[in-house]
Amino acid sequence: MYQRGEDGYQAGLRPGFAFSKRSRDSAGIEVSRFKARTNGYWQARAYGVLSPVRRLDLTLDVDNYFYDAAMNGHDRSHIVRVTAGYEVFRNAKVQGDLAVTVNPEFRQMVSGLVKFSYAFSELVY
Repeated sequence: MYQRGEDGYQAGLRPGFAFSKRSRDSAGIEVSRFKARTNGYWQARAYGVLSPVRRLDLTLDVDNYFYDAAMNGHDRSHIVRVTAGYEVFRNAKVQGDLAVTVNPEFRQMVSGLVKFSYAFSELVY
């Protein structure tokens, strides 16, 4: 949206809260301001990570952008991401991601991905 190499500034604040020292459960908010010569926006984001049972991780990320001047007739963008991951066995995880994006370049985009990953724990020479 700001691809002309314009000068501007960016500032933000991102406080977070960890529910426990032992788990990754956490939540936070983020507020940022970006301003260039032709336009600018405020970003407001809320996110959280929760492990309701052992080996299961859930995340939610809601990201909103509010533009100073409407672009293509729209004055805001939204991105919502949901992720669920389960550790099948040591170092192996199945994860599903779903994202919905609404922005001035297109009305709505839905994307998703299911993946299996394995983190090798030993180096092979």
